[in-house]
Amino acid sequence: MCIRSTGLSAVTVAVLLCAGAARGAAASETAAATEFEPEPDNKTVEPPRPGAPPAKKHVPEAAAPRYEHDNRGGFALELSAGGVSSGSFQGGILAGIGVHGFVFGLMLDAAQEATVPATAGGIDASGGWHRLGLAVRVPLLRTADGRVSLFLGGDLALTNRQTLVVANGSTSDYQAEGGTGSIGPGLRFWLNNQLSFAYLVRQRWTRLGGSAAALPDVVADAPDTRLSVRYTQLEGVFQLLCIF
Repeated sequence: MCIRSTGLSAVTVAVLLCAGAARGAAASETAAATEFEPEPDNKTVEPPRPGAPPAKKHVPEAAAPRYEHDNRGGFALELSAGGVSSGSFQGGILAGIGVHGFVFGLMLDAAQEATVPATAGGIDASGGWHRLGLAVRVPLLRTADGRVSLFLGGDLALTNRQTLVVANGSTSDYQAEGGTGSIGPGLRFWLNNQLSFAYLVRQRWTRLGGSAAALPDVVADAPDTRLSVRYTQLEGVFQLLCIF
């Protein structure tokens, strides 16, 4: 009986020890799971709710145009027109180089006049003139975006004036030559960084020498009388500039 009781006691103790060990292991696993449980991430992006508008993608804004600032330079071609009236036309062309509103090149201006004021003896005449020389456009001030600019325009050229005089059914050709120069301010408006529109007001000085019939506003005893005259006039011209 003693041996049996001892065997039962040993078995009971072993069962109790196994149960205690199992409980300890379970408690350890629970504590470990609790200790290493990750905290909720507040930065986690939740999926969009049904019916909610999709998130907008960030699109970088395009750089604003800077017009005259963005002009990198190249071949410049300028067309001008002024003094347009019935039967008369004045125009010109300038070809050269241009960059950031600065233009320098060779110019050719011409005008065709339908009627010239009557010369001595009431003789009617018609004719025209042309100028060939150098011209420059220098920017002075411009807006922050470079769209509008104030510039100074000037030129130095040789000029020739030809007049056809009609008298008693016969036509005579008279000419006068000289030099001319002008300077004045202009306002330019850029349509893009290559094309602009401008208006230029300039003071012009001209000296002509030749037959009296070829000189405007001159009265002489004979149309072929040789004279030398100086002229001062104010001009206004429209200009279209393109830089390639």
